Amino acid sequence: ERMLSEGFEPDVVTFNSMIAAWAKNGDGEKAEALLERMLGEGLEPNVVTICSMISAWAKHGDGEKAEALLERMLSEGFEPDVVTFNSMIAAWAKNGDGEKAEALLERMLSEGLEPYVVTFSSVIAAWAKHGDGEKAEALLERMLSEGLEPYVVTFSSVIAAWAKHGD
Repeated sequence: ERMLSEGFEPDVVTFNSMIAAWAKNGDGEKAEALLERMLGEGLEPNVVTICSMISAWAKHGDGEKAEALLERMLSEGFEPDVVTFNSMIAAWAKNGDGEKAEALLERMLSEGLEPYVVTFSSVIAAWAKHGDGEKAEALLERMLSEGLEPYVVTFSSVIAAWAKHGD
């Protein structure tokens, strides 16, 4: 508001900065209100905007809203990248929804995008929260077969999955 009162018009970078700040605080409602305002002013969101919004909903633990936003942006011609998918996977991992997290990994691969170590680690963490040691370990094996070097936390997630399962 202060910028406007001083004659400065916010641009995509300005909105992205404000959306990212609300996302960091996990306030999806305020971040989404800024996105709607941005769209209302005729500005096009970019990958930074969308990832910030997905992150906001992920931190809030609302994978449904994050996915709805992604689908909306896809219908408007937005092309997601690895970071976009990682943000979505993190949203589902936070909720412990291994099925949705892994489905996004498969979708990402089908679109020709190469997952990072963090991509696999997030899906493994989702299975760990769910207590599915078999799926967590199978993903670890897949990750290794693709030449990716797991983080220590990746191994910890597999161990946690088996522990939660009782094995």
